[in-house]
Amino acid sequence: MVETVRQDEEVSLKYMKVYEREHLLESRGETKGEVKIIRNMSKSMRPDEIAGASGLNQEYIQKILAYIQKYPKESDSEIMLRIRANEITPN
Repeated sequence: MVETVRQDEEVSLKYMKVYEREHLLESRGETKGEVKIIRNMSKSMRPDEIAGASGLNQEYIQKILAYIQKYPKESDSEIMLRIRANEITPN
């Protein structure tokens, strides 16, 4: 896998872009943690229950869940990028 990434410029470029996005989020103090928590909690809880347990705004949780449903194959980081790009805030 590593050799493939090193030899294939296109794959290498995609990997670098993903790494840069991850680094940018982490450097700004924004992590995929909220998305991961909401994704996991939504398996057994309703948005209002998640809001009560997490302290996050229910509307914010519903918007995150909408992104997760719309883009089910995207990682938590990619979902967070979409959320930040659309300026959805927790409060």
